[in-house]
Amino acid sequence: MAITDGVETTVKPRKAASRLTALFVNSAKTPPGMHSDGGNGLYLAVRPSGSRSWILKFRPPGANKTREMGLGSAGPNGVPLQAARDRAAALRAGLRAGIDPIEAKRALPAVEAPAAKKTFGVFALQDWLPAYAKGFKNPRSEREVRRVLELHAKTLFPMALDAITKTDVLADLTPIWSTKPKTARELRAKIETILQAATPDHRQGENPARWRGNLEATFGRDSKAKRKLRIRKHPAVPYAELPAVVQALRARHVGADTNVNLALEFLILTAGRTNEIRSMAPAEVDFNKKIWVCPGSRMKSSEPHTVPLAPRAIEILKAVLKPNHPFVFEGLQIEGEDEIKPLGHNAMAHTLKAIAPGYTPHGLRSSFRDWAGDETEYPREIVEHALAHTLGDESEKAYRRGKAVERRRPLMESWADFLDGRTPSISRTT
Repeated sequence: MAITDGVETTVKPRKAASRLTALFVNSAKTPPGMHSDGGNGLYLAVRPSGSRSWILKFRPPGANKTREMGLGSAGPNGVPLQAARDRAAALRAGLRAGIDPIEAKRALPAVEAPAAKKTFGVFALQDWLPAYAKGFKNPRSEREVRRVLELHAKTLFPMALDAITKTDVLADLTPIWSTKPKTARELRAKIETILQAATPDHRQGENPARWRGNLEATFGRDSKAKRKLRIRKHPAVPYAELPAVVQALRARHVGADTNVNLALEFLILTAGRTNEIRSMAPAEVDFNKKIWVCPGSRMKSSEPHTVPLAPRAIEILKAVLKPNHPFVFEGLQIEGEDEIKPLGHNAMAHTLKAIAPGYTPHGLRSSFRDWAGDETEYPREIVEHALAHTLGDESEKAYRRGKAVERRRPLMESWADFLDGRTPSISRTT
């Protein structure tokens, strides 16, 4: 009973806080928040993501502020409810004896946990690939290696490097050895290289991906004929059909919203490679000397390549080149973006496919080589230099770089004339 303003009233006793149950702790429907275990200082903390943990709230001896201490994760795979209660009870007993559990934990000598063993996936993508990719000229190459490893080395990725055996390597290689032979052989070589790079820091012993005397016995040695079949050829347009292809490109350019048709015609005229053309910068062109110098950073040989320009090639460059822009052949700009990008990597391939299905831009270099061999008498070395192929020793290469540019000019002009339909056949020596 209580008396208020002379009136007797009944005060209901306070209802004790409900204790947690294992079902509530583990349920996926438990709402986010701090859920008390009946007022004993133990709380179940549930985050919006659904993750949960145990928290002990307490006030240290002589302190005015409440502190919180984590007692581990909760839920189906975490610390069980009873174990959390036992741990909280032990800590509360220490509090009654004047021991702050947080300060007591800090006072314990640090125990260095054993270093986790590095997995194949972590080592391959974080340690090995960045160093290995420094030798790539094209950023796509690094992405392709990463893609192949992530897609086809799934068995090895989560494994510790020192736990990988021949059986594990075969688990990834066997499913694709016959169906994707080129990919499988490249993958095997990459796995061998990665495991070798991890030795001796992360693994010891024989390399389970080694070919000779190891996997060779499992898959068998390929015949020379089979190895030749694995070499991917770039389909080449028959050179007799190229004048019609060039005319089609010019017709398509009339209604085009990019310079991709002119870029592909320029590639044909110069017998260049896709990346050499699409990343071409205005500073590489010298209209006075009528040459284009492609830097070694974009060349397969890593050496600068000077291309003598035929009149039609110069005409194309003057139509598209903007001196203050980063690229000669710009891609389609996205509205609202200021960044100028080059043509997409596959833009010229798609254009050629629309005109001559089944052929590739790189194959056009073979078309040029076939034309030069069948229809002209230009020396082989002049033709090979036009394709930026490496010939001879260093002194010979240096001499030819200086002398062969103007010797190649008649060849490239004859090629341009042929593409323009003005000369059905050339027989000229130089």
